[in-house]
Amino acid sequence: MIIKPDDQQTLRDRARRYVRGIAVAVTLTFAALLFFYATLYGETSEGAVTQSEASTAVPALHAPQETGSISAPSALTAH
Repeated sequence: MIIKPDDQQTLRDRARRYVRGIAVAVTLTFAALLFFYATLYGETSEGAVTQSEASTAVPALHAPQETGSISAPSALTAH
């Protein structure tokens, strides 16, 4: 029978290593889910903030302001 390096460790060391691996996997999964939730919630709340700012903002700040008319070349100035 082939003796693997894992078989040479005590049961306590193997259990500790497996539990550590499971804890790391659970932690990474939780962090990924938290990041995913924050990303979705962040986009939703950002859109709501943008929409509420646009509805409550002063229209003159967002509308283009006319400073005067553009003079077009007229027939009177042609030589």
